Amino acid sequence: MTGVDHIPDIAKAFEILTISNRTFTITNVNVRLHLCKGMVSDPGKEVNMGITIRLEEEKDYRNVENLIRDAFWNVYRPGCMEHYVMHCFREDPAFIKQLLDATLEKAKEAGYGAVIMEGNIDFYGKSGFVSSKSKGIRYADDPEADYLLCLELKQGYLDGIDGTWSDPSGYYVCQNDPEGFEKFEADFPYKEKKKLPGQLFG
Repeated sequence: MTGVDHIPDIAKAFEILTISNRTFTITNVNVRLHLCKGMVSDPGKEVNMGITIRLEEEKDYRNVENLIRDAFWNVYRPGCMEHYVMHCFREDPAFIKQLLDATLEKAKEAGYGAVIMEGNIDFYGKSGFVSSKSKGIRYADDPEADYLLCLELKQGYLDGIDGTWSDPSGYYVCQNDPEGFEKFEADFPYKEKKKLPGQLFG
């Protein structure tokens, strides 16, 4: 995926934290985390960490937003907007506050036939997502995008589909409210915005 080279491995490991409509906070469960080079004196060493995975609570919002900001900073554009999108999207009716697997199960139980989202196929492919292009669905803003993903919840549901996908209006909060975004961003510690190779947006 274009631009993903700039995400530190540790941020990739926690990418699920930033799914636009499913947020949770890592606080304190036993997992084995493969540490990336340069982060520890013994790169590649597996360690046990105490981590509890739970849905985020209001008291977590700022920490989650800061984590999202750190994970996406200078990845897809100079700086990032994802933390403000999350900040505003929590109030959007399209927001479902669940973990990925729980959300997919809920969608299946509700009778939905498929799920479409943007993301890294290397990560979400493990949950069965495939490039939407392979199912005849192209991203309206970027028809050749490999990061528009889909998952059939009912086998064959997308057979014969030929169409385009447009983002929910809540994704455009930064463009629609630039003053609100600037005010929100000003409350975070300063970070240098950089134009880097592979970024999707200038």
